[in-house]
This record gives sequence, C-alpha cells and structure tokens, in this order.
Amino acid sequence: MQQKRSWRGDITSLSLKRYIMLFIWLMMFTLGVVSHGVFAESTEASKPAISYGDVSSRELLSQEQSQEQLALAFFHAARTGDVEMMQTFIDAKVNLNFQNGQGYSAIMVAAFRGQKPIVDMLLEANADPCLVDYRGNTALMASIVSGEIDIARSLLKIKCDSPHIQQRTEEFIEQFAKPEFKILLKDKFP
Repeated sequence: MQQKRSWRGDITSLSLKRYIMLFIWLMMFTLGVVSHGVFAESTEASKPAISYGDVSSRELLSQEQSQEQLALAFFHAARTGDVEMMQTFIDAKVNLNFQNGQGYSAIMVAAFRGQKPIVDMLLEANADPCLVDYRGNTALMASIVSGEIDIARSLLKIKCDSPHIQQRTEEFIEQFAKPEFKILLKDKFP
C-alpha cells in the first residue's frame, strides 16, 4: 500500500540539485532569458549582470541577487563536476564565458579541479579556453598547476593566438609544471 505524501513532503524531499535546476527554469520563465551576465550569449564578460530596463530598485536588487545565485550555481557545477547541472546551464544558453570577480571562467575552474567531463562539455559547447583571468592565466595554466595532464592534453589541441598567452604559458610551464608535463609539452613549447 502506497503512502500519500503531502505537497510539503514532496517539496522538502527535492535534492538541492533539483531545487537549483527548478530555480533556474523559474527565473528564466519569470525574467525571460536575461540579456547580459550569466544568461548572455555574448562572450563579453564585462557587460552588466542584468538588463535594467524599467524596473524598480527593489526588483533590481532581487534580480541582481538571483543572477549572483545563478553564477554561484554555475561555478559550483564546474568545480564539483556536476555534469547534469552543467548540461542544464548549457541547454539554457548560459554565457559559458562568464567570468567571476577574479576573472575565472567555468572552464578554468573545471580545469583546475580536474573535472575533465566538464571541460570536455564546455569545449564542445564552444566555451573559450583562451580567456585569461586578472593575473593573465588560462585554463591550460590551471590544469598545469593542478597536475591535470589529461585536461592539459585536451586544452593543448586549441591554439590561443595571442603571443602574450603563448609566452606566459611557456613561463608557467617552466615554473610550475611537473616533469611529466614538461615531457608532454616539449614539442608544443620547445
């Protein structure tokens, strides 16, 4: 015999992941796909987090808080390797090149944390691995410093055109790379 559940029991039994996914879809429904920030299709990370339009300051504060929560969930998915959550963001047309306050992008975070499935998903969805944080570091550099050789192999297939990035990567390899990385990278950066 099946027990009846109250609506309250159903809601409290939702996992945090499901709650966040539900929250994302509700925000998209109520606000529309936001024109800047996390929900932007543009690759410009410097744009404001939301479109201001004709909203009151109370609505604006609420929207800014919602954008911040979405950004936190986005980076959490990259950091923890939550493939299902990241796919939700990709399906929602989130700006995959969004950079946080330190200039980190999701692909940088995933590369540093060793989340190869997330790195592969982001690359397949056209995230830019050549973005630099505020210190001039890229996702490849993040994978080198954290010792993630498989991720580095994937990122080496993409050539970043900037001579500054190439030079910085060479310096980074010399300073931080483990011996096995130096062997792998020897032909790429002689």
